[in-house]
Amino acid sequence: MKRVLINSEYATSSQQTGTHEQRSTDDTVASKVSSANNRGGSLAEQIAQQRRDEDFQSEFGLPRDEELLSEIETAVFTAPGTATAFRGRLYLSTSFVCYMSHTQRGCRVTLPLAAIRRIERANAVDPQGLRCYELTITVWHQMNIVFRVPLSSNACNRWCDALRGQLRAMVDEQQRARSQNIPLARYTLKAFCRTCPSEKLLELGVSKFAETESVNCLGNTFGYPGDAHKHKEAAKVKHWFMYLRDSGRNLTVVRRAEFNRLIRVGLPNVLRGEVWEVSSGAMYMRFRNRGVYERYVNEYLDQPGPCADEIEKDLNRSLPEYPGYQSHEGIDALRRVLNAYALRNADLGYCQAMNIVASTMLIFMSEEQVFWTLAVMCDRMVPGYYTPSMYGASLDQAVFVRLVEDTMPMLAQSLRGHDIQLSLACLPWFLTLFVNSMPLVYALRVLDCFFLEGPKVLFQIGLAILKINGGTLMEASDDGTFLFALKEYYATLGESAYPDSKNARARQVTKFHELLYVAYSDFSAITHQRIEELRRSHQLRIVHSVEDFSKRTFLRNVIDASGFTREQLSLLYDRYYSVLFYSRSNRSHAAAIFAALSADQPSPEAASLTETKPDAAEETKPVKDSDIRSMRVSFQQCVIALGRIVNTDMLTRMDVFFDMYSDTNSGSISRQEMFQLSEAILYIGHGEDVETGSRDQRTSSGDMTNEEKLLQSVSDFLRRAVTFGTDTQGEQFALARNLFRVAVLEDEMLEKFFADIVPGSFRFTD
Repeated sequence: MKRVLINSEYATSSQQTGTHEQRSTDDTVASKVSSANNRGGSLAEQIAQQRRDEDFQSEFGLPRDEELLSEIETAVFTAPGTATAFRGRLYLSTSFVCYMSHTQRGCRVTLPLAAIRRIERANAVDPQGLRCYELTITVWHQMNIVFRVPLSSNACNRWCDALRGQLRAMVDEQQRARSQNIPLARYTLKAFCRTCPSEKLLELGVSKFAETESVNCLGNTFGYPGDAHKHKEAAKVKHWFMYLRDSGRNLTVVRRAEFNRLIRVGLPNVLRGEVWEVSSGAMYMRFRNRGVYERYVNEYLDQPGPCADEIEKDLNRSLPEYPGYQSHEGIDALRRVLNAYALRNADLGYCQAMNIVASTMLIFMSEEQVFWTLAVMCDRMVPGYYTPSMYGASLDQAVFVRLVEDTMPMLAQSLRGHDIQLSLACLPWFLTLFVNSMPLVYALRVLDCFFLEGPKVLFQIGLAILKINGGTLMEASDDGTFLFALKEYYATLGESAYPDSKNARARQVTKFHELLYVAYSDFSAITHQRIEELRRSHQLRIVHSVEDFSKRTFLRNVIDASGFTREQLSLLYDRYYSVLFYSRSNRSHAAAIFAALSADQPSPEAASLTETKPDAAEETKPVKDSDIRSMRVSFQQCVIALGRIVNTDMLTRMDVFFDMYSDTNSGSISRQEMFQLSEAILYIGHGEDVETGSRDQRTSSGDMTNEEKLLQSVSDFLRRAVTFGTDTQGEQFALARNLFRVAVLEDEMLEKFFADIVPGSFRFTD
């Protein structure tokens, strides 16, 4: 007897497209069951669960807030439209049902819960005659997906219970939203699917589809790269039509081995953007966060971000040969996408080469699609590539060099013998994903494989290029001839690889076909696991190298060294950033102290201190009150401040102490501030011999210790200060700067303190 779990038909025509009003996070996220939010267990169990969540998100390209709720280790899946059965694992997360077969040439399913119309569970018998549960999922596109689970498996009951809880939570959320007239855009399927060309393809058919504009992209207006007839666009569209008709489309597509094969032979231009989205997981991000891109664009239009000027410089350098970027339409679209992403990811902002990749995507995708695909690419697929230090790209360069040494040792030895830097040719491959290296029609084929299989494709293609051209490259004697040989090869990718062959089919094989064949056959051992192992082995060295280079560059650009040597500046640099990294409290006091030290006029205490790493050539002017309040105390300003203590004269040091405790407006110190200043003198002078500078606790004359002598001098200083101070209004006490100097200089021990002890209290040690 069938048991209907729940009807989750959410995509009704009454729903409106909009953005959820709750914006507690950067992107709109789906509701979660309370049990998922409040997981119990020990810390070790929670860490293990977090790792499982991260692996699950990475495997299926899901948003970062997805949590794995339940899984069935053994489930048999029958692919729609075929009689083929696959054995694998069935997963349930907070917003998705996922399936992964055990075999590599199997299939993969990723279904948003909002795209599920009906789920049924029934007792059945499998082809081997064994009793089992049969889970039938009917998706929004009227396609049935069937899973068979062993009857003895308790995991099936837990999985179904968790699914029921998630669906009920979604229904409750919708009911609350409807009662408050709040549109939940992330559950509206009709409006979202209209943005996917696969919907029009299956609705109109192949012949009528070719006559329509399927997606809002630059390619519809300015044309797609390459010759459509030469690259057999019509035949590719027909093959995809048959696959999508049988295996679902966009949010409900079942990715079988045929899906991967169709991508590798080349995507049709009209479907390229959608398949990129599905393969990378960007479609799920866009589905969950509708309206977010428009919000960032409006924010940029109201007030351009800090990266706007840098982005503007690179707009006209983005695929200038493409007609779309010779017009305002293409430039404006690229400007909006890059600025919106810079606002979303403020830590990364914008980096050169992002414009090249984004401009390529805009030919096939809408602005919102490019925005989310760029986010997935930078955050997950190639993390660290587009940071200021390009740490991720540098790490992968080291991995690539290691792979060249392992797979082509003779070529690696030849390059080392001629002092040829492999990174000169290879770094652009990774940063621009071959777009700036190959002709665009072939770089697009690389991008097809990249979004399908991840960054390992970049390594495989790069190694294949070097292997195919190994003989020519071994004859290169310098960097110039090395790059020229590669440039000549790129220009001939469309030519026949076997022009003299008597076989007509062999003559049709181009050099690009040969490149893909060598990449996938000769370097199939380059897996994600292998790359991750090499990354871990090179990580510490690359981190040290990047940090050391950043430090040397930074110190070279310090404008005012304030009398410090290079070695001392290096130690100050290490100490400065270690304090910013590890300190978590008392930053307001530290900010005020450095403000007073580096300013000509004293500054008030502030709220906190910045952890933002400043530019190397930051201004050398004194810290302003606004800088302190906004937590901006730079390394340059700290150098100036410490220089006023260590590398100046006695009177300047006295002024520093005075400024640290003086009120900003009056230019004098009050009675309470004078007592605080006196306490600072006693603290710094503790354990020091103010007369000889040694650490002996007793002098050769008298029975008074150094601390007792210093205490006597400070007491005398306070009496003189009280005498010199003036009562301006009743009991208001104020000691001016010049009178403060007089009160100090009348005592020989205090004079010695400011002349020797204060600068001597700063010791530079590694």
